[in-house]
Amino acid sequence: MRRSKTVTIGEVIREILKERNMTQKRREISIERYWNQLVGPLIVSYTDSMFVRNRVLYVKLKSAPLKNELMYKRQMLVDSLNKEVGDKVIDKIAFL
Repeated sequence: MRRSKTVTIGEVIREILKERNMTQKRREISIERYWNQLVGPLIVSYTDSMFVRNRVLYVKLKSAPLKNELMYKRQMLVDSLNKEVGDKVIDKIAFL
């Protein structure tokens, strides 16, 4: 089917980038939801905040001993979260 309106290459590229950015943002939001499911209610209660920036999940915890314990499980958490989302959204977790 032919479009009635011509579209420039620049417009097509901008639209693709816009859609891709939205998809990435949705995946990052999914990471937060899956974090809650993965770690359970006890650890969620000690989770102060979290955000994704440059493929790193930053998690601020209220407990230093818990932070230390989760550091040992960091790679397992990264792998599990990426598996749940269905794509490699994060490369590592930084506990704050």
